[in-house]
Amino acid sequence: RLLYELMKKLDSELKHEICHWAAYY
Repeated sequence: RLLYELMKKLDSELKHEICHWAAYY
């Protein structure tokens, strides 16, 4: 369950990074 929470957090951060990069291209 802890791993699931970590993955969920990582996924949201990854989406944030993708949006950040998308703003440049």
